[in-house]
Amino acid sequence: MNKEKIPYGASLNHMNKTFKCAFKEEAARHNINATYANIVMTLSWHPEGLPQNDIAERNHLAAPTVSLTLKQMESLGYITRQPSDNDNRKTIVVLTELGYELDEKIKECFRIVESRMIKNISKEDLAHFERVLEMMKSNLQEGE
Repeated sequence: MNKEKIPYGASLNHMNKTFKCAFKEEAARHNINATYANIVMTLSWHPEGLPQNDIAERNHLAAPTVSLTLKQMESLGYITRQPSDNDNRKTIVVLTELGYELDEKIKECFRIVESRMIKNISKEDLAHFERVLEMMKSNLQEGE
């Protein structure tokens, strides 16, 4: 039987999907819609708000997907939309107080899943892993 080595990209992709699945399960235990997680966290890093197209770009999501998700989030009181001071064609999306409360719950779910993911791994191994990931990311961003 010929066993080929799994490519690094495939391993990273599988790990990402495994983490997302574990996060989704943890979020469900806390009655959190995991679909909102990346958008909420992105907005929490930008308290001044972001245009909708920036949210789509930063989360690698299609604009119609973001539009629908933001509509749901707005109806639940997690975000507000405000006209841009600089460009009347743009709408700025901002987290509400309720959105920041959701952000804290989401971050706790991430901490729980991440803690489970890295248990029994030394700090030294984790530091080395972080360095290698940064190098891989940098290599990809440089292009060919």
